[in-house]
Amino acid sequence: MGIYRKFRALALTAAAAVSVAAVPVWAESSAEPLVLEPNSEWEVAFTGDRCVLARTFGSGADEVSLKFVQREPGHKFGAQLYGAPLALATKPETLTYQWTPDTHLRSSHSARSGTIRETIPALLFSGTFAEAIEAEDADDLPKTVILKPGESRGPVPTDMPPVFGEPRKTEISATTIAGALARPLTLKLETTKSAFAELKDCQSKMVAAWGLDASALGNVAQRAKPKNPSMWVTSRDIPKVILQRRITQKTVVKFRLSISANGTVDRCTTIEESPEALLNELTCELVAKRARFEPALDKDGEPAADFYISSVRWQTPR
Repeated sequence: MGIYRKFRALALTAAAAVSVAAVPVWAESSAEPLVLEPNSEWEVAFTGDRCVLARTFGSGADEVSLKFVQREPGHKFGAQLYGAPLALATKPETLTYQWTPDTHLRSSHSARSGTIRETIPALLFSGTFAEAIEAEDADDLPKTVILKPGESRGPVPTDMPPVFGEPRKTEISATTIAGALARPLTLKLETTKSAFAELKDCQSKMVAAWGLDASALGNVAQRAKPKNPSMWVTSRDIPKVILQRRITQKTVVKFRLSISANGTVDRCTTIEESPEALLNELTCELVAKRARFEPALDKDGEPAADFYISSVRWQTPR
């Protein structure tokens, strides 16, 4: 439980993965990967504000628990792994991972390590299930359209990535994690197609709990765009009681907004809180009052409801 609290803010914020090479993930290691077969079925759980896809692999001293945690629809995830094979050889920042059958090696910007029950290694990182975009396909990506005054917006291109993410063309059968590990680790994921289908159902329940229509959200073709987000919360908003205590470390509050079809905020929810209760409350109070958006558009070019996730970093002046 302690490791969960310690890493919650770090592990559950998923960052997009980056392709860095088209070579086997263990190419720079002299050791062959430790390959682990699953010893349980996939389990999908909705815990009120997140979806969790979990499974265990291996047995005995080599057993590894894996959880993919999603706080929003789409392909981004936070991965949590626990087990003796996760012992590190270098800093966690060097972690890489690769999906099979993809050929791209990926890195995570937010890898963290620690222990549970004092001795069991734990590894947390963020990434994406999405297939990598090949360089030669870059010209096929949808371009931003700038309208002239009085010009009709018309239907929004339907080839823009949907909120829930494009379905993968190939099923993921395994993942290999290396770079930071003393020995590369391959987990034979198996049957991810059905597991991902359950995960998508979970995402629908998640957005419904936010007060949004999952079906309508799935029809969004252009996301809501924030207006002047740097002005939503400024240093002038720091309460006097916080200034007097001179908090030197950055205090981060992550929040989620439900956005109406006219671009105003219907609801603000803190999803990762700081130890400062006052700042947690103040973040949503200020953002809900000041935040405005260019409305999201559906595939017919009509305004639609959407959501927005971001964070505020509070720090008193030195």
